[in-house]
Amino acid sequence: MFGLFNNKKINTPQKSRTNLVFKTEEAYFDHFCKYMDCRIRKDDPLPAIVLDASEVLGAKDPVSILADGRQMIAVKIAGDDGGFLLTTETVWLGEPILKPGDLVAWNPVEYVDEVAEKFRDKRLAWIGFVVSTVKPEIWVDKPQSGIVR
Repeated sequence: MFGLFNNKKINTPQKSRTNLVFKTEEAYFDHFCKYMDCRIRKDDPLPAIVLDASEVLGAKDPVSILADGRQMIAVKIAGDDGGFLLTTETVWLGEPILKPGDLVAWNPVEYVDEVAEKFRDKRLAWIGFVVSTVKPEIWVDKPQSGIVR
């Protein structure tokens, strides 16, 4: 009598695991700023949007190619307040050549106290580098998954 139900399959509903795929890089960035953890921690990349340095900083070109092949760029780094502006460099030489609107991963590597003393926004005291491009998507099992390392 106790084995009566042992052969019966019980159908348990599978959880739907929907990934968030954003139509634009800006939509991903805005979502990240509003709903994700934007605290700056050493060696914990944050998404950033490449800006046109000629527009925001008066530079000669939107993206500058340095003599060694790295790129000097202006970026808006994700933050709870919608992000903040920094200039930074890529860690790679050559391709891909970034352009305004590209979504990238900025990796903070050092906090400089002397710089922090000069700015109200202490985030400006971080030195970091762009380490990769980012796909505008979030996987449910890896919330910060769009960041390609």
